[in-house]
Amino acid sequence: MRQTAVASNAMRISNYIYIFLIFPIGLFGQKEKISADIEFLVGEWISDSINPEPKHWREFIFIDNNRNFTKTSWWSNSYILQNNLILKDGKIIQKGSIIYQIKIIDSNTIEFENANYYGRFKRDPFGGYKESLKRFITGQKTKEELIGKWKYQNSEIIEEEKNKDYPEGVIENYRLRDLLHYNLPNILIEFAKDNRLKIEFGPKLEEYSYIIDDESISLQKSDYVINFDYEFSNGVLNIIDNKHGIKREIEFQKISD
Repeated sequence: MRQTAVASNAMRISNYIYIFLIFPIGLFGQKEKISADIEFLVGEWISDSINPEPKHWREFIFIDNNRNFTKTSWWSNSYILQNNLILKDGKIIQKGSIIYQIKIIDSNTIEFENANYYGRFKRDPFGGYKESLKRFITGQKTKEELIGKWKYQNSEIIEEEKNKDYPEGVIENYRLRDLLHYNLPNILIEFAKDNRLKIEFGPKLEEYSYIIDDESISLQKSDYVINFDYEFSNGVLNIIDNKHGIKREIEFQKISD
């Protein structure tokens, strides 16, 4: 009996030794540590919470393959909040100074922090960060040029094959129809730096909030949202709208900054 007990204990001890050889002490229950390196951080990150709470609603952080850091928001006076910063050694650096410490929470959550800022950000699940960043960069450049007052000049129907299905008089009526309930010949629009678009028609004044990216201008008032494609070149703004499949191009020229 004693020999059996000794043999049993020896087997139990050998099993423990085998377990500890495979799973070293201190590793039980620990998650694999994620490092703040470029492979993990590259992409777009969307704010989940910010302290102190900014005036703008949400922030977006982009880190590209060259370690460039850009922080943006559609709801600030400038869409580009910070750029020309670099990711280095798990920190965000500008001209040799540490701007943000980075803390990895999990595979989809990171924190940026300094003495005056705390931000928790979630990874954008859709990818395609380069296109998203382009929207901000192009939108900011265009916005800077659009700030000021613009006067209606002309409108033209965009020729398409399906237009032949409509009588000529209908097409002409579409060319001259109102824009946002206002008659075209006397309409003025003004883009403000604080993302307000003012529409003047004689004594009437109406305001929308606006966002402009690389392709479209989005106007919002209360729960009403409308999007226009646009083209901008040589100081001329062409707004493109579409009703019942008939597209027209409305030309505005700048009259004051």
